[in-house]
Amino acid sequence: FFSVMMLELGYSMKGNINNLINYAKNETRYEYMYILKHPTDEEYDNTEKGCLRSLKVHFAFTDTYMPVTMVGFDGSSDYFKVNTEGYSSNDVLLSRSAANKFMVAIGDTLKFFDSSDDSEYVLNIKGISEENHNSMYIFMALDSMNELFENEEGYYNTVFSDKKLDIASNQ
Repeated sequence: FFSVMMLELGYSMKGNINNLINYAKNETRYEYMYILKHPTDEEYDNTEKGCLRSLKVHFAFTDTYMPVTMVGFDGSSDYFKVNTEGYSSNDVLLSRSAANKFMVAIGDTLKFFDSSDDSEYVLNIKGISEENHNSMYIFMALDSMNELFENEEGYYNTVFSDKKLDIASNQ
């Protein structure tokens, strides 16, 4: 009995892993992601500038903290198929996966923790992205994100691109 159960588990896992890989490929619409030490003044064609920040959310079901990635864009993103235009300073857009995991809906609030400086942020859920099913993303307007984390106006630390860019490795 045990060996049959393990055999069936092995067959079903392969299909699930293949589905997860296919979903991830379909949701990753950029070819390159450059995380910068310092923003550059150089402009690149067909790219999107953004800001990434690793945060945590308390997951009540297991009483643990789960990592999430906050992504800030200037309005809309073709790579993530999200739009935060018109969002106020404390509004966020969650990926479907994050909304399901934390059992929240539009109109709820969610508390985020930044372990780098022990800060807590309570933000309003204004939208849920149906385009990002398998990713634990929190999207925010870039200006609002920079204000929240006390970055300079126009700060960004990430460039997304379809093609390889000539960015120095010490950038």
